[in-house]
Amino acid sequence: MAKMIGIEWDGSEIRVVVARSRIGGLTVDAAFAAPRTSDLAESIRTALADRGVAGGPVSVTLSRSNVELHVLTLPPAPAEELPDMVRFAAMREFTALTDDWLLDYTPIEENAVGQSTVLAAGISGKGLKSVETPCASAALTVEQVGVRPLAAASLIARDPEHASTVAMVVESSSDDIELTIIADGAVVFSRSTRLPGEEGSEERQKALQLEARRTLIAARNQLGAHAVEKILLLGQEELSPMKASLAATLGLPADLYDPFASPAVKYSGADKLVHRGRYAGLLGLLADQSSPSAHSLDLRNPRKRPAPPSKRRMYVTYGTAAAVIAALVIGVIWMRLGSLDGQIKEAQEKLAKLKASNKEAVLQQNDVEKIDRWLDSSIQWLDQAYWMANTMPPAEATILSRMQMDATQAAGGVIMLDGYVADDSGIKKLENALRDETHEVSNLGSKQSEVSGYAWNFQERITVAKPTSNPFTDEPEEPQPGKAEPASETAEEKEPAKTEPVNTEPTAEPAAEEEAQS
Repeated sequence: MAKMIGIEWDGSEIRVVVARSRIGGLTVDAAFAAPRTSDLAESIRTALADRGVAGGPVSVTLSRSNVELHVLTLPPAPAEELPDMVRFAAMREFTALTDDWLLDYTPIEENAVGQSTVLAAGISGKGLKSVETPCASAALTVEQVGVRPLAAASLIARDPEHASTVAMVVESSSDDIELTIIADGAVVFSRSTRLPGEEGSEERQKALQLEARRTLIAARNQLGAHAVEKILLLGQEELSPMKASLAATLGLPADLYDPFASPAVKYSGADKLVHRGRYAGLLGLLADQSSPSAHSLDLRNPRKRPAPPSKRRMYVTYGTAAAVIAALVIGVIWMRLGSLDGQIKEAQEKLAKLKASNKEAVLQQNDVEKIDRWLDSSIQWLDQAYWMANTMPPAEATILSRMQMDATQAAGGVIMLDGYVADDSGIKKLENALRDETHEVSNLGSKQSEVSGYAWNFQERITVAKPTSNPFTDEPEEPQPGKAEPASETAEEKEPAKTEPVNTEPTAEPAAEEEAQS
């Protein structure tokens, strides 16, 4: 079984217990005390090395003076909410409780209306650090921290002879003495005090009698209807004078209690130990580690609200169900797609047969469509030439030396003009004559001309809009019955005005013949 190490110290010595867990308690392999020097860490290392104890996890008990204890009364509440309620109530009772404090508690009792009374113990983060640091230097890892009088009371509660008694437990060390009131195995009050005089002296005994009486008086409020029945002194015959003195002073029976005689402890070498009672806290803490009880207290691992139940199983169940449903849906979709693929393949085969049988018709239809698209997008340039002949000013005012007609990639076309006018106002008149809803006229430049009779040379760009109708594809409108046909225009109105040829040779020298491009 795993080895357990317990260690505690006071001002003059270090005490160590090495044990193994067993059913119902523990088996002690070694228990010893070693002197303490000013260097606590070195004293711990030396004590363990001299006994051949290797490092590892360790449980540490602290004296009553190193922790803060308070009895708290809590309203009725579920057990899982007690840790939060204890900390909330401790904020009012503890003198300097902050977030870094470690807080644990042991139950005392619950009354008829559900109110709980607990004993809360706390230690600051700095106080815990002062315990962990010297242990770490000796290769020890602190995993459990108990309070010596509470751990001793837990050990006594494991003894059937004292489990249900109400007693005052007296535990002495080289530094001070701890007085603890227990009732039915629970600690209801505990205090620590330093006594004057030498151990066993009359002065020390009188001081102990006074402190014991004060403890009984202070614990009355916590005991309620109970009363202390006896006194238990942790130790052996060396405490007999103290036992007799307390019994006579307080009027209560007093007994000596050997912690190594507890039913929870087995140790064959206990007879060699001096001051056996000083090991009660260590033995109780290790017994709590071996088999925790309701009265166990651990400042290193305090009680906490239970974690909420894990929803992992629910999530796994929901996830499995979702996966099964998704698989079914995918299967149905896959089958449906397979059926549709078959239908598509069958339709494609039919379409291929139809295309083969109608191949010639399709080719002819494509040709017709191409002709229709050409007719829809082309401009009738003869109509444009006719329009210009009727629109242009007379030859005496304007002549053309070049005309170029082109279709654009977009719908419509462009007409480029190069010519001459008699005077500078002729260009504006020409542009006004040619500009209408389907023709946009832009001047590209003009300059003085050397051609006789024509003072200016011009260049114009005419943008022709796409025709809105096609004389080759549009159906002609049928004449309305009863309406007479409009009088046809005379031949003179349709034909362009006759003009005489004009000499365009320059005055200085003959000019080359101007070519007209249509």
